[in-house]
Amino acid sequence: MKLEKNSKFLIIGDSIGDFGRARPVGEGLHAGLGTGFPRVLDSILRIKGPEYGIRVMNVCTSGDTSKALLERWQSDVIDLKPDYLAIEIGINDVWRHFDEPYRNEIFISVEEYAANLQKMVDITKGLKGLYFISPYLMETNKKDAFRAMIDEYHDAMKAVALKNGATFIDLQAAFDKYFEHFHPVSMSWDRVHPDPTGHLLIARTIALAIGLISE
Repeated sequence: MKLEKNSKFLIIGDSIGDFGRARPVGEGLHAGLGTGFPRVLDSILRIKGPEYGIRVMNVCTSGDTSKALLERWQSDVIDLKPDYLAIEIGINDVWRHFDEPYRNEIFISVEEYAANLQKMVDITKGLKGLYFISPYLMETNKKDAFRAMIDEYHDAMKAVALKNGATFIDLQAAFDKYFEHFHPVSMSWDRVHPDPTGHLLIARTIALAIGLISE
């Protein structure tokens, strides 16, 4: 495992990670971490590395964009002093262009998105590990307007991760591979929010990236 013992592993993001997590910080027993991928990842950690004592903390919030993350960065990241940080953001940065098409004042361009990610890196010190979890869309048609824009933001995140020596976790690739066998509607009604199988896929992809499991 790439994580050190008795470390804090903080996950910040949007509704993909929220799924009913406790406030102000989701952690601990029962529904504290919510019912999404952070809970599944915590379960994998407990099974595969109980002796490591990794403390998983979830501060994902439904509806958040990269701009919204920055607005709560001090309280939800800096003040919590994580050892490892996983940033899952970007879907809403794209989605607002489609579900709120007349409110262009809330749009976040791919350039602003990349700048927001870089600022997160710049203002966060003392991390033992930084993980960027890519935006994705459960859509195999790359010519679809939503999917095409998601791919732009996906690539922007990857570039920021590579520039800063962070680990890039490619959820889009993981979903694309899965949907070689099943149609996306088998997992999600809106092409964004996954069912339990989708959350397991996300948690597994993260677990692979942190060396918790192998293929």
